[in-house]
Amino acid sequence: MAGIVVDTVVDLTQRASIKDMEILQRVFETDFVPLLEQKRRLERKAFDKAYDEVTELESEL
Repeated sequence: MAGIVVDTVVDLTQRASIKDMEILQRVFETDFVPLLEQKRRLERKAFDKAYDEVTELESEL
């Protein structure tokens, strides 16, 4: 009898963990991925601006 209860608790815990991981995956995809992409775009924009400034300064030499 105790073995059945333990198996059930373990099974419920595993299913809850799987469900939690699915929820976390969706949160990551909807919240963090767009933020990471925006950060990458902003960093690229800043890099391009700095590169253009350096190129312009070099051409003046």
